Amino acid sequence: MADGHFSEQEIQLAIVEKNHILKYQKYINTKNYHQRINDAGNFSYHVGARDRKLVPIIKSKFDINNNKTYNPPTLDIFEKMNDRQFMSFFIGFIDGDGCITYNNKKEKGYSKLTVDNHSSWFNLHKYFLNRISKITKTNIRSKVCVISKIAPNEKQVKCSHLTITNSKILKFLKNKAIEYDLPVLKRKWDKINLQFFSSKQSAEINKEKIRKLLKQKPEISIKEIAQKMKFNYKRTWQLIKRMKTKGELNENS
Repeated sequence: MADGHFSEQEIQLAIVEKNHILKYQKYINTKNYHQRINDAGNFSYHVGARDRKLVPIIKSKFDINNNKTYNPPTLDIFEKMNDRQFMSFFIGFIDGDGCITYNNKKEKGYSKLTVDNHSSWFNLHKYFLNRISKITKTNIRSKVCVISKIAPNEKQVKCSHLTITNSKILKFLKNKAIEYDLPVLKRKWDKINLQFFSSKQSAEINKEKIRKLLKQKPEISIKEIAQKMKFNYKRTWQLIKRMKTKGELNENS
């Protein structure tokens, strides 16, 4: 769906990661493998598989057009998938077409995921974000928009640009890649730090700790809470006050 090329009876995959392409070659059990070098001296690795029966079945099942760059699959293809199937697809899609970078704050663990496809993918990109938001029960503060880019042929084209910066979502995606044992590109996904917590996530964790302490001992004092959480008294008092103001604590707490 991303890096692959389809014809009526053949699937071809060409990428720059040799180890990755060899895994694919072994999986589909083919000897059709070769490497190429471009004018800049860079290598790419190619595997092709021809099957007059299986290829049309795959194309039909996933609504894959030979010119898929400008003709994305229909939404109902993804609506028929269960959550595990969809997440496996999306992670593979990111692995092929997506880009994961440090979000200008490498030392703090912030990452950013972006995908650029032809503008015809705009509605699909919106569906992807909405589906992920539903699966993770997270209000994703990310976006899909149409931007102008310069294509390799130096023509200006309209692209659908998907962005995810929510660290909870990014860690969720990486954890699912690990859980499902998906063959993803290590160099790409290593840019998501599973040990990182944003300030918002840290605040939610601290709030939950306070709720648990109050549930275990309703009469616990702010001083005791501060000691258990290793906060100073003023910070603890301010946090509890904000939680009460926002209705995040019972009035009796």
